[in-house]
Amino acid sequence: MNTNYYECEFTNTESEDWGTYSICIKGERMPTPSEAEAFCSKDIQALGANKCLSVMPLTYEEAHDGSYDMDREDSFPIFR
Repeated sequence: MNTNYYECEFTNTESEDWGTYSICIKGERMPTPSEAEAFCSKDIQALGANKCLSVMPLTYEEAHDGSYDMDREDSFPIFR
């Protein structure tokens, strides 16, 4: 099965000053926002986020344009 890239945008709904933070994940299909929250739960807890606002598909080029930390891409978990 093909692996695709997705941008997941997170926020902290309890803080007006928090803003948003996006991470790139790999998946066999696009997760819903609630699935992205569960899949990225450790990452978003570490960031202080608590809500996924959106999930958007990315091209390979967009995922590797320097906006995301892809240094350890080979060890990324795959959303299934």
